[in-house]
Amino acid sequence: MRVIEPIKIDLISSTVPDSSADVWDGDTAYTAGTRVLVTHSKDGTDTIVQTEYVARRDNTGAYPPDNVTEHDAARTTVSD
Repeated sequence: MRVIEPIKIDLISSTVPDSSADVWDGDTAYTAGTRVLVTHSKDGTDTIVQTEYVARRDNTGAYPPDNVTEHDAARTTVSD
């Protein structure tokens, strides 16, 4: 068996479009199917995680990462 050491690869371009979803706001009423973005640090590190969520049903104030019955994660982007 041969061990292959990992190397860091920097992505310099992509054909994947950025999300056009709005940033989640706890005071906004969302209808089912609405897409929102939530950005946070990963486990308190410098790594930034941006996840796009889709509302499963109408809701207000249901923070997507903490309310999996209200939202589905659609896409996640990680950067450092």
